[in-house]
Amino acid sequence: MRYAATIGTFDGVHLGHRHLLGQLKAEAMSRGMKPLAVTFTSHPLSAIRPEMIPPALSTPEERIADIQALGIDTLALDFTQELRRLTAAEFLTMLRRRHQVHVVMPGFNNRIGSDRIHGIDQYTDAGIRAGVEILPASSRRPGPEISSSAIRKAIALGDMNEAAEMLGHPYRITGTVVHGQAIGRTIGFPTANILTPADIAIPGPGVYAADTADGHRAVVNIGTRPTVTDGNPAPATTIEAHLLDFNGNLYGSTLTLSFIRRLRDERKFSSIDDLKRAIQADTVSARLI
Repeated sequence: MRYAATIGTFDGVHLGHRHLLGQLKAEAMSRGMKPLAVTFTSHPLSAIRPEMIPPALSTPEERIADIQALGIDTLALDFTQELRRLTAAEFLTMLRRRHQVHVVMPGFNNRIGSDRIHGIDQYTDAGIRAGVEILPASSRRPGPEISSSAIRKAIALGDMNEAAEMLGHPYRITGTVVHGQAIGRTIGFPTANILTPADIAIPGPGVYAADTADGHRAVVNIGTRPTVTDGNPAPATTIEAHLLDFNGNLYGSTLTLSFIRRLRDERKFSSIDDLKRAIQADTVSARLI
């Protein structure tokens, strides 16, 4: 099978990515080829400047699943030192010889190869040397430019509406429910303490309304729980989700949260009773969204 491909990290598989992938799929089908997204099992910076790797909007597994859901095959390459040393022409040659890639549609602002080529002219020159046709995308997505960096900024600021508009869906995180201090249970609001991969982007501190994958609305606190840690050293940021109308044991299970809206800042209350009243108000607000 011959492939028409595009290349990138596709972090978050946002609407800009989806516009490019849609063009790729249409072009591949018109040529009797299969569309292919070439991506990487780790961020390319991991082999160059690992300290500069930005927080990820999705895991490699999530990216691959999202792309395949669009009807596009995926090729996830390990970004090794050997791969890093390939020039763009050598990289395209490898794709043609090993993976039957005969057409490449570059993304906008996309660079490849140790020579860091960019722009359609440089891509075309590398393609000629590799025996790969370079096909420019016909158009950008209408509207403001979308980037993974802009989405990360919105998430860090807690602007979940802005993030969702660029992603095409609410931002989601997936983690394992682990044992905490059970403080929420003692005050009438049991929470699931969620441990996420260390490299995943976490919304900025605050209280959020979110939905679980099985349809439960949740009130989620992200921060350092200042009311209940008074006098102790500042703890690491925690993610605690109180699932509305849920009564069960989630310990050890995997929980996905889709963030709908930021409700308020995290704050230190003068008493546990004040904290309880605030959480009760948060649950009312979350139900109304």
